[in-house]
Amino acid sequence: MKMNHHPSLAGSPRAFSTLLFGALPPTQIIKPAVAATLAVVIMCGLSVRPAQAGYIVTLQQVGPDVVATGSGTIDPNGLAINIEPPFAAALVQPDAGAITTGPATPSGNSQFLGHFVTGPASFGSGGPTNASSGSGDLVGFSVVSPGQFNLIMPPGCNFGCGSRLLSDSSTYTGATFASLGITPGTYEWTWGTGQNQNFTIQAGSGTPTPTPTSTPTPTPTPTPTPTTTPCTGRCSPTPRPRPTPPPRPALLAP
Repeated sequence: MKMNHHPSLAGSPRAFSTLLFGALPPTQIIKPAVAATLAVVIMCGLSVRPAQAGYIVTLQQVGPDVVATGSGTIDPNGLAINIEPPFAAALVQPDAGAITTGPATPSGNSQFLGHFVTGPASFGSGGPTNASSGSGDLVGFSVVSPGQFNLIMPPGCNFGCGSRLLSDSSTYTGATFASLGITPGTYEWTWGTGQNQNFTIQAGSGTPTPTPTSTPTPTPTPTPTPTTTPCTGRCSPTPRPRPTPPPRPALLAP
């Protein structure tokens, strides 16, 4: 169908709104605030980015221990596969941007190598610390060099785990954020624009347990010694002590 251009719309400010919303009566005018709102809605609709879930590790201070809990889905599409999977165990190394959650004993795993799009070089100044205990899937991340990272996934994930939900936890007994060298905050690494192509660390979302303080023991107050009540009215005189009589002289025999 052939469209005829209305000569009054060509080059006029109403041309764009007329094409979108139809012709308006000459007496109907779109207010500036409404027009601005419509423009924002249109721009947002054109620039909406799908939400990225990925894998998230939460570090919390739970009583005297630090607990790392991981959960999510990982898409390793576009990453190189390590032909000889190494053996790894749960650990944390903030100065290398490295953390692995899951069992505390070494186990086989799948390893990937790639370049991340965005992400920090570290999440603290601490060195490597092995977890005291752990369970679940073995999942890890570490920054190998500027812009390059190493991704560890459970055995059998050489070509990805699809939509499988990975979950695990590790405990660092008697540790604190300070002793592990962890700087509280949120850290995220991405290696693509697709969903589940990101690894996130949320450190410090929990409330540390306050250290108990000792309660001082109260000092007992001495009981005052009762004093003699002064006499009022008729009182019995206080008896005076009798003097001791001198010894009698010894009698001489006749």
